[in-house]
Amino acid sequence: MAWMPFAYTAEVNSFDPAYMDLLKLAQSEPNAALEQLESIDMSDFSANQKAQHFYFKSIFFSYLDYPNKGIKAAENGLNFVTKQEQPWLYHHLMLEKIHAMTNNGKGLNGFSDAEKALEWATANDDPQLKLNSLYVLSNLYIQIEDYYKALDLVQEGYELAPEEGIEFVKADCSSQLSGIYIYRNEFSIALPYLEEVYEHEKSQGNLLGMTVGLYELGRAYMVLENHELGIKYLQESLKISEQIQDLQGIAYANNELATHYIENKEYSEAEALLLKSAEIFSQSGNVYLLFDTYYQLTNVYTESGDIESAEKYIALAKPLIANEGHQYGAIAIKRLEANLLAAKNHHDQAFIILKDTIKQQNELDAKQSAEKLHAIRAHYELESKNKENELLTNKNVLQEQELDRKTQQNIWLVTLLVSLLVITALFIYFTIKLRTQTKKLHYLANYDELTGLRNRNNTITVIRKQVDNLSEQENLFLVMVDLDHFKNINDQFGHVLGDKVLSYFGELCMQLFSENTIVGRVGGEEFMICIRGKSKQEVNELVELLRVKTEKMSEHMSAPGLTVSISAGICQADEVRNSFRTLHKCADEAMYQAKNTGRNRIVSN
Repeated sequence: MAWMPFAYTAEVNSFDPAYMDLLKLAQSEPNAALEQLESIDMSDFSANQKAQHFYFKSIFFSYLDYPNKGIKAAENGLNFVTKQEQPWLYHHLMLEKIHAMTNNGKGLNGFSDAEKALEWATANDDPQLKLNSLYVLSNLYIQIEDYYKALDLVQEGYELAPEEGIEFVKADCSSQLSGIYIYRNEFSIALPYLEEVYEHEKSQGNLLGMTVGLYELGRAYMVLENHELGIKYLQESLKISEQIQDLQGIAYANNELATHYIENKEYSEAEALLLKSAEIFSQSGNVYLLFDTYYQLTNVYTESGDIESAEKYIALAKPLIANEGHQYGAIAIKRLEANLLAAKNHHDQAFIILKDTIKQQNELDAKQSAEKLHAIRAHYELESKNKENELLTNKNVLQEQELDRKTQQNIWLVTLLVSLLVITALFIYFTIKLRTQTKKLHYLANYDELTGLRNRNNTITVIRKQVDNLSEQENLFLVMVDLDHFKNINDQFGHVLGDKVLSYFGELCMQLFSENTIVGRVGGEEFMICIRGKSKQEVNELVELLRVKTEKMSEHMSAPGLTVSISAGICQADEVRNSFRTLHKCADEAMYQAKNTGRNRIVSN
């Protein structure tokens, strides 16, 4: 492409056509567009031309999922312009910087700048800058979990956006709408928007957009347990990513497919995909996803008994979180170390590490809740201050607006106090939980370290003895319990929260059942309960109480959209079902009947 610098007026209010051509190319071949951009000689460029150059460079880095490089490019561009002399170009660069910061988890620092960009775009009747502002602000509201405000902004953008074009179009708004519903764990609602986005990208021949669309469709169908269709879309995304050499897209698809293989205990297939992803994320410097890949590899090797390889990948993961200050990552590393120690039969050491990990996670949860509350409060305090400034310029309505302002302040003060009370209550709860777990140290050799319940071998051994020694006059019931859609929780909220759900469920079991009742974890999300000396009605009431309390678990988790429930099957020992094998088969069949008839229910055979 022959480079023809665009002739600028004193104030820039449109992009160089040559850059727009590169933007169109980047939507199909981002690496090729970036390569052409970096080959341009800027020695004769003006400050405004250099600012535009770095603006598009930041966009291309975002396409390739390199947030740190995107931030740096936007900052380089901002060095060449000021808000006073080039407001249009300044706001575009600032929004692109905030967009990259959001992808890196630091976007909330740009709230005020994004609102100023929207204000300027509205005042100057600039639809594309306004669309860009609405998109960036909606992402920020998603981060503070104000989904209704985010939806309002995206819907406003949808009305404003054109059907076709190189920049923001209606399909981009549909993509953002789907993202909001995915954050809320409403994948079935997100599906029509995801399909609209994919069809648009396909009609435009935008290969990069097609890979992203196929990946999101595949991930959604996997969560909705349509694995056949989910795998099909993920493999199509992988194929196109390989075609356009989108390494990040290859790694994303590999990781999602690997998660499916891990759930099915197909560890060799998962290992091969994760090793490819690790190589890609390592080369690109994508620290967070490289850490997550090492985390999954460690789990694969631990579960498959390759302790040496598991230790290797823990060692590789540690420096990543040390450099990035990833506190939840540090907690995840300690959990991996505890699992490894347990796998090597060092149960005492494993428990000590796990106990310390739970304490650290409780403290971190409380701290992050307080920080998020502070960010919300600071944002609305700024809004309140802006309203006060408006009052000074409109004295005719001063009293009415002053009353509104004070009412708003009181509402947020009450919100702050209530939130602090909730945080305090959560902190007290987790402290009590830690003390309870400490008392059970001497049972660790026969107990699952995550839930505090008996492990598989111990559970089956004890129940088998009770069944063998059962008298004719005594009642005995075997209950099989399965956490519904547990894979979805891991996929949507991460393995750290998944572990938290399992731990909380273990507590519920210990609270509800007496010491004479045998309760154990016999699989990833599967549990076995043996109850003696109770009537059939009493057993049904106990299991129903467990179902109700599990359903309310999400109220105690800092994870909007989380839904937890169980399916349970109950079987009573009798003349026919008088062995552990027959009793287990009966309870297991009842449990699967509960799952197949809608889940979140109990079936008694």
